[in-house]
Amino acid sequence: MTDSLLERDGAQVQLRQALAAAHARAGQTVLISGEAGIGKSALVEHFVSLQKPSCRVLWGFCDALFTPRPLGPLLDFVGALNPGVRQCIDLDTGTGDIFAAVLADFAECQQTTVVVFEDLHWADRATLDLVRFLARRIGQLPVLLLLTFRDDELYAGPPLAAMLAELVGTRTFRLPLQPLSREAVGQLAKKSGRHSTGLFEKTNGNPFYVRELLASPGLVVPPTVQDLVLARLNRLSAQAVYLCERVSLMPGHLDLSILTRMQQEQGIDLDTPIEECLKAGILQIHDQALRFTHELARLAVRESLPPLRGQALHAELLEALLKLPGANPAMLAYLAQTCVDKRLVLQFAPLAAAQAARLGAHREAAAHYFAALQVAQEAPLETQAELIEFWAYEAGLAMQINEAVFAARERAVELWRQLGNVERMARNLRWLSRLHWYLGHKKAADRYADQAIEALETVAPTPELAMAYSVRAQLYVLVSDCKPALEWARRALVLANDQGATEAKAHALNNLGYALLISGHNEGASYLRQSLQLAIAGGFHEQAARAYTNLSSSLTLNCRFEEAEQVYLEGIAFDQDHDLDAWTYFLMGLYAKFKAVKSDFAGAQRLALEALAMPAQPALMRWAPTMALGLARSRSGTVGDGHGDAIDLLDGCLKIGLALGEAQILLLTCWALAEAHWLRGQQKKAREVVQKGWQARGKTQDPWLIGRLTVWARRLGMALDFPDAVAEPYQLEIEGKVALAANKWKELGVPFEQALCLMQCGPDGLVEAIEIFAALGAQPALDLASAMARKQGVKGVRRGPYAATRGNHLGLTAREMEVGQLLAKGLTNSDMARQLQRSVRTVEHHVSAVLRKLRVANRADVRGAWRRVI
Repeated sequence: MTDSLLERDGAQVQLRQALAAAHARAGQTVLISGEAGIGKSALVEHFVSLQKPSCRVLWGFCDALFTPRPLGPLLDFVGALNPGVRQCIDLDTGTGDIFAAVLADFAECQQTTVVVFEDLHWADRATLDLVRFLARRIGQLPVLLLLTFRDDELYAGPPLAAMLAELVGTRTFRLPLQPLSREAVGQLAKKSGRHSTGLFEKTNGNPFYVRELLASPGLVVPPTVQDLVLARLNRLSAQAVYLCERVSLMPGHLDLSILTRMQQEQGIDLDTPIEECLKAGILQIHDQALRFTHELARLAVRESLPPLRGQALHAELLEALLKLPGANPAMLAYLAQTCVDKRLVLQFAPLAAAQAARLGAHREAAAHYFAALQVAQEAPLETQAELIEFWAYEAGLAMQINEAVFAARERAVELWRQLGNVERMARNLRWLSRLHWYLGHKKAADRYADQAIEALETVAPTPELAMAYSVRAQLYVLVSDCKPALEWARRALVLANDQGATEAKAHALNNLGYALLISGHNEGASYLRQSLQLAIAGGFHEQAARAYTNLSSSLTLNCRFEEAEQVYLEGIAFDQDHDLDAWTYFLMGLYAKFKAVKSDFAGAQRLALEALAMPAQPALMRWAPTMALGLARSRSGTVGDGHGDAIDLLDGCLKIGLALGEAQILLLTCWALAEAHWLRGQQKKAREVVQKGWQARGKTQDPWLIGRLTVWARRLGMALDFPDAVAEPYQLEIEGKVALAANKWKELGVPFEQALCLMQCGPDGLVEAIEIFAALGAQPALDLASAMARKQGVKGVRRGPYAATRGNHLGLTAREMEVGQLLAKGLTNSDMARQLQRSVRTVEHHVSAVLRKLRVANRADVRGAWRRVI
């Protein structure tokens, strides 16, 4: 065993087991983590070296650039893949096509593929999305995905942490590497002929520190890692040191092609020093590139360079890279920034930003544009205006909606006005309207939208005017004023078709479809789907995100849950794949609300808290997850944990709704808040909330939205002017056909609403409602129903749940545990009903609860899930 593999036997066994599973077409993902220098690379390199030639090995690296290369690791090994992958990248077809092409290559390969992604803590968002995409889909392929990353606080940032949290399941496991023990450090010292006194304390068992310290001459411990590395460099020739200095300039690695050009132009011999550095273990060659054996060694060499010398060497490297055809603009932008070459930063940072944006790495795109802006003070006004505009757009998509973005848009308006470009000026006015709407500034949003239209109508029609019309339609639809919304949307659609403006057409179709849906016309969904298709095909990421959001939320509102959930999952994946933070967390909040409506209270709270953890969210973004959290806590009786209890949360949502002036948000909030007060026995407060919602309904026509509030007015005995028609289950209850309403809710798959109706259906209905509430874990409603049953003298009613549910690690009641065991044995509902002496309908409720809490889709999946969790 080599020194680098000391105390790594267990890790090697786990890797061999994972590979065996991959050979059997059960793809595996291994997350290899630990602090810098812990031996992640050494472990992977040794393991991979034993698999050749039986496996195809693909190796990619993430580099510590100021702004990471989009899909950098994929570019490292793309030459070993099917040519179609390179073609997708060269044609900028988008990450969806690129990822699909990579997966297809894996599926077609005759060998087991071992894919190594090193140093994910430096990964760009597009690379993290690629990893997420692959890990979810290699389950039935001969693929082993090995991911190394530093898990210390300095490097593992929120994007990586979020991705890692999603990589769970039987085919993904973590392999954290621990520091060496005191005994192992002693063994290494003895082998080196050194004393181990104080060695463990100085290195804390970090293998790299230990090896570097033991490799340095003398017995005095250098104060820093830099001293350790430089001590080794001092034993090399001047030419080898010269080479190491140049390799240290570029984060990650330095292509041999660059060194070759430098060798030719300067007439120097690099072959000999390369060989010397390889033999000394300082450098290594991988995929036609030179890199240090450890990133800490590169940093030590880089930081040892005097400032003027470092700047000169960077300039030399930049000059060589500029002469290479097809050089990566992100690399050129990095070197230009390092050399403080304003002209080149202005040249390459925007190119790098555009490339990142096309690949969906909007955060990286914003960073590149920002770098260009820092040196653009003397650039032409048109260049400054474009950079400001592009940065504000990318920053907004990446959830940077703050004063800096507002100021940038205002500055862009002024610059384009000075330049006499009405279209570009209006575009930024339109965006100011959107930004103010995000923050709940409705009057300002209307004002800027009107200003954009007024400016554009003074010149010949353009695609920008079509978009401005559509934004005006959007502002109407957001307050549920559907008649003018439809008029402006159709006007925008006609102009978009005339101008061939695909993005404006997608935007207008979205508004048209949404306005139709919330006014009770189901055909609106088809317009939203058309909008989505156009946006995806055209690469309009934000328009696609908006279509996913409106389609999923309107389907939920109309109780088309199966369709809605599919759209939620597709939309969240799309938003994450394209670095659309602002849309991702809003859609996550809406999905959390969906789960609360479907009585998955634990899932709703988990998603809502994750969405709320995103910092600096504007009011609109906070509403959906806060609403979900409040509704889930109200129905489940969960105690708050710093975000407040259910009433506090829903009161906060009401304030947001009042600030935004959106009827849909107000009505949904009033519905949830009225229910929450009712569950607490606060009838007067519930009536006040319903009255407030009724007054704020405006011109809302949606039969489902109006129905929610109308039915609560009936339950609370309020004398309101009920509308002529609301959605069917509400209409049935209003007409007194409560049993039929309960059956309709059962058909729609909304057990909580079903049980609320059953509470009004006499003793038998109360008993069934109690069983449903117990199965859902809806404690407050269960308490109310049980109290009603006891008051009415209904026999056999339990007095309280179901404390066992709260203590159970799966959230299952004692009865649900029994049902789960019987399901795992394959019993039918009828068989279980006979064995448990319960009705088949009651057993159906328990089965639904077990499936939901185990997070499985159907009965066939229960057996495997039961073995994993029990």
